[in-house]
Formats: sequence, C-alpha cells, structure tokens
Amino acid sequence: MQIEKAESRPGIYAIKVLRTGEFYIGRSKNVRSRLLSHAQRLRTGVHHNRKMQDEWSSGGSSAFYGSAILYCSHEDTVMYEQLLLDQLNPPLNVSTNAKGGGPQFTPEQKAKISEGVRLSWIGASERRAKQSEESRRRIISEEARARISAAQIGRPMPLEVRAKISAYHKGRPKSPEAIAKTAAANRGIKRSPEFCERVRLAKLNQSDESRKRLRDAQRARDKSTYARSLSDDDVRAIFVLRKAGKSHREISEVFGMGRTAITKVLSRETYRHVELKQ
Repeated sequence: MQIEKAESRPGIYAIKVLRTGEFYIGRSKNVRSRLLSHAQRLRTGVHHNRKMQDEWSSGGSSAFYGSAILYCSHEDTVMYEQLLLDQLNPPLNVSTNAKGGGPQFTPEQKAKISEGVRLSWIGASERRAKQSEESRRRIISEEARARISAAQIGRPMPLEVRAKISAYHKGRPKSPEAIAKTAAANRGIKRSPEFCERVRLAKLNQSDESRKRLRDAQRARDKSTYARSLSDDDVRAIFVLRKAGKSHREISEVFGMGRTAITKVLSRETYRHVELKQ
C-alpha cells in the first residue's frame, strides 16, 4: 500500500482501491500508525473488512493508496468521521455509524449468531478431546523420541511451566514399575562436574520456605525410619542385598523403612555394633 501525507497525530484518513475507485474512511489518534496497521493486516490476510481483503488478494498492495484527509483533536475525530460518512457514503465501510463501529443486528440475528458460536465451540471441544485421545494412544518410535530429546537439550524451561508440572505431579503416587524404571535409568550414571555445580548453586539459592517444604517432605517419606528396629540378621541381610546390586530404595521397600534409614545402616551411621559376616 502506498501511504502519503500521513503523520503520527489524530485525524481522519482514507484508503482507496485504485482499480475500482472505491474507498474506505476511518479515524485514529495516530493516522500513520493506523494506515500501517491496515496494510499489515491486509498483507497477512486477517483484515476485518472482507471487501478490502478480497481486493488486496486480487490486486496486491499496489492497488491500494492511503492518505490523511484532515487532522484534528482526538475528541473531534468522531464528529468529522460521521460528517464524511454522511456526505460521501464510502462503499468499503461496513457501517455508516462512526460510533457503532460495525453493523447493527436484530435480536433474532444476535440469537442466531450466538447459537452458531456455541455450536462451533462444542464441536471444537469434541475435536480437541478426540485429538488428545489419539495422541495418547499414538506410539512414538525410538528415533522420534531421540529427536525430541535432542531438541529439548539446553532449552530453558519457563518458571511458570515448571510450576504447572510440579503442581500436576504433586501427590501422585508412582507405580512400582515407574519407580523401577527410573532407578534402572539412573543406575550407573556419572554426573558431570558442570551438573554437580548447578545442583550445588541451586541448593544455595533455595529460599527458606523451599528448604522447609523439602524437609517436611523428607520427614513424611521417612516417617517409618525409627518406627521399627532391625535385628542383627536384618542388618546383615541389608548388606547382602546391597552387595547383590539392589538400590537403597529397593532395600527400603523390602524392609518397610525409609530410604534414609537404609542409607544410614549401609554407611554404618547406625547399627555399628552389628558384626558383619565375611
């Protein structure tokens, strides 16, 4: 669109289709910005005026010419626009009411439009539910999983997304299969120095509220730590299971105790009096 004589101040403007001679009249508190906005919307195909959009699609940007008609105070723009609409009756304006900003509908037309919108939303909800169900059933290949994983590496996650994920998983019990799968995936992994440094800094930057929440959660998980005592044979069995490759969590599930209690036994912080058989 060719734009001439347009300044960044309140006034009335016109947009003319050179091929047909039809024109559109509008008002704005910033004439130049409004004309540029019209051009951008027409270029992307989302303009509210269907006649103008059709002309743009058939003739392109060279078929349009935009310019300012007059400048005035922002309070007087409605008055001047209404005068020009009454005198010139521009063919491309949808409404001839400067205050209305659009066509006037009867109550019957409004009810019909409302019902159509409601039905479209219902149909959209059903489509989304169907697509969600199909996505859950879809089996992702290992190659696709690898590509997705590679694309996510190094990509920062916004704090709002982290909070939503945390709230979704909070309080959800994990199945034994999920626990075993996670333990198997983490077994034998050596953390890089950079990762350990990030973990250390994250712990240092934790708020007092976050530390208290983590301590309470740990106490809740290990509430059975001192609820029962171990016999000497139980202590020896713990070391045997550990030597056989069982994780601390797996051993804790066998004895019905917290993981911290098992860790303290294996590190000889507790039950040091028990002699282990060689």
